[in-house]
Amino acid sequence: MWRAGIDVDPIDVTNDDAVRWLEAFVWPDQRDRVVRLRRAVEIARRRPPQLVRGDLVDCLEAVAGLAPQNATLVIFHTAALAYLDLE
Repeated sequence: MWRAGIDVDPIDVTNDDAVRWLEAFVWPDQRDRVVRLRRAVEIARRRPPQLVRGDLVDCLEAVAGLAPQNATLVIFHTAALAYLDLE
């Protein structure tokens, strides 16, 4: 399975301090979100995705072009789609 991510400042999930910093953004009463985050970190540590440091607007086309020919591209970010042109 091919996976890639684009971020202006990607988190190194192999760095425990960086993961604790990321956990600090979860509200204290949302324990289920912390559990999901920790599971996601475990998966990323076992099977790291390709991470590209950059801006989605500048890098998306190039990163999408790295996908295998038979891949189905799923592009997701809760806030980023508003910054992309329709084409």
